[in-house]
Amino acid sequence: MKISQTLVFGLLTLTAGAVVSLAGPVPATADQVVAQASSVPLSGTPEPTEEPTTPPSDAVAAAAAVGPEWLAYAKIVENASDFITILNNREDNGTVHYTHTFKLSSRKPNFARCEVTGGDGAGGVAVWRGGDKVQAHEGGEHKDIIVVLPKHNKRVTDLLGYGCGDTSPDRVVGYTTHNGKLSEAPGPLVNGSPTDIVTWVPNPGDRVRVAKEEFYISKTTHLIVETKGYYGADNKLVEESMWNIQVDPGLKYSVFDIDH
Repeated sequence: MKISQTLVFGLLTLTAGAVVSLAGPVPATADQVVAQASSVPLSGTPEPTEEPTTPPSDAVAAAAAVGPEWLAYAKIVENASDFITILNNREDNGTVHYTHTFKLSSRKPNFARCEVTGGDGAGGVAVWRGGDKVQAHEGGEHKDIIVVLPKHNKRVTDLLGYGCGDTSPDRVVGYTTHNGKLSEAPGPLVNGSPTDIVTWVPNPGDRVRVAKEEFYISKTTHLIVETKGYYGADNKLVEESMWNIQVDPGLKYSVFDIDH
């Protein structure tokens, strides 16, 4: 999951100079775009929504049936409050090819900031504060043009359909526990560290466009260090990402302002 990351959050794949219209005619100025998004505060401390904290308490119990490394990972994210995850990501569906670096800042229960810090789409930012919408901008000369989009709009997801916040370390555990089947097996060395592979097969009809997801968990840190996402009946590798997770970095709520 990039989120899924795998992100997940994907590229803000807007045509250069374009503005995403929320509804009706395209606004002529950045101020008009921001005005359309006024129902979502652009600054100040966001209030938590009513969504439950993830992972749910039963996720740790369920992880024990998967395997020791998945259980260790679930316990770490259950006991932490916030995370910074750096993802070096490659996406390729045979037609579209992306290489980029993401910084995913997340805080329980429902806060995420997804920044493209390098590669395709560099400068793009999306912020999620619960609910089914994100705020986003392209960065660069368009950073003041802030739009509100559905969380899973293809302009703010990766090729597997993961939106901003979907791949925060805690939501990986919470979502996969209740939406498919998990299994654990010995894995390869990743950057010199032994791993176990936890394979997730989502339920039929799941909203993410993934047939199978592999999580490579370090047996040293007990954190995800790599993920691979597969698509279609032939299990074509579509997305591969190297993860570096910081646990409890002490993120402030102001990080989740779009104009931070």
